[in-house]
Amino acid sequence: MLKATKLKAGIFILSLLSSFLVARWSYSEDVSTAELQQDACTFGAVPNARYQELLVEAKHRETSHRWAPFDGGNRDMEDNLTYRVEDLTSGMTSVEERLASMHAVARALGAEYRTTEPDDPDPYANRTKLPAHLIYFNYTLDVRRLGRFAVFAPTALFHFSLNASVDLSESKIITERTDSVYAVVFWPNFLSPAPKPLASHYNRNCPPMPSEAWKRAHNIWIDQNR
Repeated sequence: MLKATKLKAGIFILSLLSSFLVARWSYSEDVSTAELQQDACTFGAVPNARYQELLVEAKHRETSHRWAPFDGGNRDMEDNLTYRVEDLTSGMTSVEERLASMHAVARALGAEYRTTEPDDPDPYANRTKLPAHLIYFNYTLDVRRLGRFAVFAPTALFHFSLNASVDLSESKIITERTDSVYAVVFWPNFLSPAPKPLASHYNRNCPPMPSEAWKRAHNIWIDQNR
């Protein structure tokens, strides 16, 4: 009688554990309203139709294996993600189109835009001089979308950084590139989570775009450095 009770208890525990592991492994492909809104973005002068073209192209380069598989250690994934943005933005001079491409690369993987740092109404406004020059666009990715296993921590964090050093007051040219986007990846370990993006005071579904004044200064930089 005691053995039978222990056996039933063991089977029950195994059943619960199996259900838990299956739930942690599986991922619902249902598209949320928030995701639909993220794919409805416009990027300043770049309309949504152009973004959709970039998204389709990013997905094509992913599925056709033009881009290397998104795996390896954090540094490998950072180089991979940075290359994907560079590859998709090749030949582009518009910072808005480059940011639209960044968003397309992230969305092609299934990542969702969360916040921008600094968390200001215009995050570009106070990024006019070195060294306080980086803007971070934060995305999260449920790693199960890529078929990865995560027991307690299924969410990865992507930082895309843009060097936004443009002197609006004197239109001085900063020699460091201001149109390059670099990626930093925080991948969850087996049991420990990746950092969470900072909470935002602004309910944004899409990355914010720079002002016309910032773009004019940026275009001066582009013209001087061709």
